[in-house]
Amino acid sequence: MNAELVESLAQAILALSVDERSLLSEKLDTENKLTSSSKQIQLEATFAKLVKQWREENHGVSSTNQMSMHPAYQQIIGMGEAAIPLLLRELEKKSGQWFWALKSITREDPVPPEHRGKTSEMIKAWLKWGRDKGYIC
Repeated sequence: MNAELVESLAQAILALSVDERSLLSEKLDTENKLTSSSKQIQLEATFAKLVKQWREENHGVSSTNQMSMHPAYQQIIGMGEAAIPLLLRELEKKSGQWFWALKSITREDPVPPEHRGKTSEMIKAWLKWGRDKGYIC
């Protein structure tokens, strides 16, 4: 945006009455919420599609390395921090092999060494981590 346009917009906003500014502010807040909401819906749909693809294409695969190197799994990791609550939800409802993705995204591993290899304990540790970090209510 060029400087002249910004200046013109600023002057126009300042010329508004207090009530008009308030209405403008409310409208912008509503539009921002709608945009944020639609982005979240799109993110969740993309995540669900990738999880479905990953599950279908890895049915019967036992190699953690092979499963975690699958393109859909890598795309989930590529979603970054936004995928964390979705991954934790997947752990909560269907278990799965999401530990690698969570460790890759968060650069953390809340699983104590004595619980590694025990899926139910690993899930508990990650879900506790998620609650402690505010990803799960």
